[in-house]
Amino acid sequence: TELQTENQTELTTAETKFAEKENDTLKKKIEKLTADVQNWQTKIESQEAEKTLVENIFANYYKADKLKEDFTERTDKELINYFKNGVLQRYKCDDIVLRKIELLTILDNIRKEVICWKFHSN
Repeated sequence: TELQTENQTELTTAETKFAEKENDTLKKKIEKLTADVQNWQTKIESQEAEKTLVENIFANYYKADKLKEDFTERTDKELINYFKNGVLQRYKCDDIVLRKIELLTILDNIRKEVICWKFHSN
């Protein structure tokens, strides 16, 4: 937002100078700054939309910063897709046990075996 504001201020200054004295250099600068301002606006809108989506996901699936009881097995397809291919992908961790009851993947089974082995060997 700050960069967009800086570009907008610079664009306004260039437009004022261009109105006083027209030249090709200022015209090109105005075109570039106009494109930059529009690009920043697009990025800002995209980030705001993503933020709103993440807030909605958080409200639906989390309570007091913890996953709601209904989703602790992590079998909800929509929640899985948010982490697998969606906006929460960068927060995905493959190093934790996701499911304890319903084993869906080979990795779930391996983790269960490792946990059982550790428990019985103690």
